[in-house]
Amino acid sequence: MTKTACEWTASALAAIAMLTPATPTVAQAAGPGAWWGRYVYEHDGGQTAGGSGIAVTHVLNLKKGSCRLEASGFQTDETIVCRTRVDRTGVVVSFAGYPGGGTRNKYGVAQYRPGGTLFSMRRTAKGVMTTWGDYSPVEDGQPRVGRYFRPSPR
Repeated sequence: MTKTACEWTASALAAIAMLTPATPTVAQAAGPGAWWGRYVYEHDGGQTAGGSGIAVTHVLNLKKGSCRLEASGFQTDETIVCRTRVDRTGVVVSFAGYPGGGTRNKYGVAQYRPGGTLFSMRRTAKGVMTTWGDYSPVEDGQPRVGRYFRPSPR
């Protein structure tokens, strides 16, 4: 009995797959230290009714176990102290408090719960993908997952 072209192709692909070493994913190939550094997300919210620009810059500085998130721009001036946890899919950023150690912002509001996930990031072929959690600067209707933070030199 002879094999068809499809059967030969399937057999050849199976043989190649057995001989080819598994290629690690981007997240697996990069160790935890590959996440440490500075990331920036520049939010463009368009314009107010009066024509003023609605722009907010979010700067994230990641270190082993900790981080600092600073947001400044249109009606925004906030600094958050956070924690980092690297897992097999990426890095998870969680709320630790505000500078000075409190869990209430400068207006006395407890906006985030200690230990709550602010957002997470993972690397893909398209770049760093952010999944917003408790911290979400995007407007209603915008995707909660997307290319927001980008690595940035100092």
